[in-house]
Amino acid sequence: MIKGEHLHAVLDEFITLLSSGSTIEEACSKVGVSRQTYYNWISRGESGIAPFASFRDQIEALRAERRLNTKGSASHLTDTQEKMLRFIRDFLSENKYSPTLEEIGEAISGSQTVVLDNIDQMQRNGFVSRARGITRSIRPTCMQVVRNLRTVQGLSEKQNKILDFIWRFWIENGYSPAYQDLLETDKITLTSNVRYHLLKMREKGHINYEDNVGRTIRPTDMQITFLGNGVTA
Repeated sequence: MIKGEHLHAVLDEFITLLSSGSTIEEACSKVGVSRQTYYNWISRGESGIAPFASFRDQIEALRAERRLNTKGSASHLTDTQEKMLRFIRDFLSENKYSPTLEEIGEAISGSQTVVLDNIDQMQRNGFVSRARGITRSIRPTCMQVVRNLRTVQGLSEKQNKILDFIWRFWIENGYSPAYQDLLETDKITLTSNVRYHLLKMREKGHINYEDNVGRTIRPTDMQITFLGNGVTA
């Protein structure tokens, strides 16, 4: 466990990494902590515990700054890119998970190479974000995940922790966690255990996911909003 002055140094380094453009996942890796540890820091910050409260405030300020700086203007999009962005937004609104490159290609009748080239350009211009090597992680930078803070009933303590992890992962990353990510939750060590708990949570109506499709886990009451991306409906 990180304590004392070392903790302050790690928190400061984390903020510096995010300010320099690192993702949450990259920052966790560089400072040597798990995503679950990061989520625990945020949770303590929400409870007003020092020094995590200040850390959480800085995270929120960085999020607000990124949203402000990445709204973009439609004049910087080609017709193909505008069509792609509209499809990505509509796909997320309907399914609550991101499309793949192949699905985007089918929507615009373009090859995967054309899609990837345009996605790279849109990412450089601040219209979309994409985690390298992770399928179903493409999302508009103006996207915001809204959490319903209603009381959750009918779940075990472990399932509540899994649900909280799913929420935090979505809010921080903008896409669904994989089964492997959920192994960080409450010392779950087997993928079969994750699948069991997810199945029970889906049966109780708290989450949904597509069978045999990666990164589609989402809370059933999750809302996705778009703060403005220069593309009309």
